[in-house]
Amino acid sequence: MKHFAAGLAGLITLCLVLGILPLHAGSAPDTPHCLRFAGDPVPISADYGEEGTYTMVYEQFENTAWRLSAGGTEVTVFFPKELSGRAPVLFWSHGFGGTNWTGVRTLITHMVSRGFVVVHSPYPSTGTDVPGRYQIMWNGFQMAAERYATRMNLQKVGFLGHSFGAGAVPAMAWKGMKEQGWGTQGVFLFMLAPWYSSEMSDTQLKSFPAYMNMIVQVYDEDTINDHRMGIDIFNNMAIPDSQKAYYNVVPGTYPADHSVPSDRPVNELDHLAVRRPLDALIDYTFNISDPCGGKSYALDGQGDRFQHTVTKNPSPVAAESTYQWPWSSYSNPRR
Repeated sequence: MKHFAAGLAGLITLCLVLGILPLHAGSAPDTPHCLRFAGDPVPISADYGEEGTYTMVYEQFENTAWRLSAGGTEVTVFFPKELSGRAPVLFWSHGFGGTNWTGVRTLITHMVSRGFVVVHSPYPSTGTDVPGRYQIMWNGFQMAAERYATRMNLQKVGFLGHSFGAGAVPAMAWKGMKEQGWGTQGVFLFMLAPWYSSEMSDTQLKSFPAYMNMIVQVYDEDTINDHRMGIDIFNNMAIPDSQKAYYNVVPGTYPADHSVPSDRPVNELDHLAVRRPLDALIDYTFNISDPCGGKSYALDGQGDRFQHTVTKNPSPVAAESTYQWPWSSYSNPRR
């Protein structure tokens, strides 16, 4: 019996090394583990960051939580024109004041060109508080999901955002996954220069599924949002280290400030430091063409790098006094 138990333990260990058995509970059924021996090269898909083959079209509708008669802005849903059937859905949470989606036209067009539905749900800058903005944003997302249910694959979803919107990403993802059951076949978070995160406790952060993937990205020259907000979410999001990565984009050929990503004329940094890792993360999460290469690039720190570092152990690069919105501010519910 002892020999049998020892043999069984050895077999299980071998299966784990070869990726035959899952390493943790909650793994999405179609997500590969991409295990390999140390030093083994992993080829990286050459087209990460490049435009896809689909043409972007969009439709708009009124958000019942922010009526046009009250100065509201319509929810915009973007579709790949030539794609029939349901497509994975990416929920975009804009930065403060970014109600007009054209401020990130290049990023949205890129995501749609690669075959994804994108939802842009604006919220007001004045006249309400943070919970009110979250409620308006979420209502727009939920209305879009109901309105276009036949065109959306809500079992494969991503939640992305910049600044205020990035801070809202965990709460939006929580609502989508825990309240609506979205993302059972793949889900990721992509947080860019996050502001304070509300409506998100440590208990909730520890309750996200282990198969979820996440990138937190900050910008070295950002003087608006303290990097400590991103570090807080990264460290307390209790998914395996193998499923998350922290990016610090540094200055070089192009400035790495709070305006990344944007539609400014010189946009190569967005292409190489934002869209490439985003595409790789999507490839891995949704198991599309080269998922193991996608994981290697997006989460494991392999592949080419352009003005950014990748780590699993982030630390602040500047004092809190550097930032307009420091970690210790009374406005931060997680301080």
